[in-house]
Amino acid sequence: ARNDRDARRTVHTAMAMALAGGALLMVLGLSLSPMMLRWMNTPEEVMEASLTYIRIYFIGMIPSLIYNIGAGLLRAIGDSRRPLYFLIASCLINIVLDILFMLVRYFTYPLYGETDGLPSENRQRIQEILDYIDSHYREEIPLGRIADHFALTREYFSRLFRRSLGMTFTKHLNRVRISHFYHDLISTDLPVMELLEANGIRNYKTFGKMFHEMYGYSPREVRKMR
Repeated sequence: ARNDRDARRTVHTAMAMALAGGALLMVLGLSLSPMMLRWMNTPEEVMEASLTYIRIYFIGMIPSLIYNIGAGLLRAIGDSRRPLYFLIASCLINIVLDILFMLVRYFTYPLYGETDGLPSENRQRIQEILDYIDSHYREEIPLGRIADHFALTREYFSRLFRRSLGMTFTKHLNRVRISHFYHDLISTDLPVMELLEANGIRNYKTFGKMFHEMYGYSPREVRKMR
């Protein structure tokens, strides 16, 4: 009987530590996630997705600690099957939820430029953002700067922009710059490097890849075909 009481006390203490420790880690993780990603110099184009991922991870801290501590207790008394069965079931559920997440996230956005399904306030705000980009695309426009300009947090701005246009802010900005570059390329004889600088294009590797995706040729090939 004494051993049973000691065992129950051990299990209760372990579960209490898992709950308290998991809650603490979850709160710290959720609140510090943006700061941690910026410390790691996470690119702006993947910041929203990275923040979503890491927050989902921290939300699961309590069940994760409960499982690991519980599995350790069961293995300590010679029961290694139930932790294994639980782990297999969790993996299968995780695969199904991952597929569902991908379907919802990447196949339910409106088409590029389609904002009719948005509330009127958001449609107006998106149009103001697009007008701002068209007027300032030659300048450096960090995500934080444009979000601050419209009195929005970086995370909300990224979500609103992607939900509205079906692409990230950075990708849209690059497409705007490249379309203006293309117009200058076929209508002037200025050197390519000068046109790149004039249109705010400084990441030449990304530019080359996106230009080929949009027009099917390199800038030199386009100029030769005029």
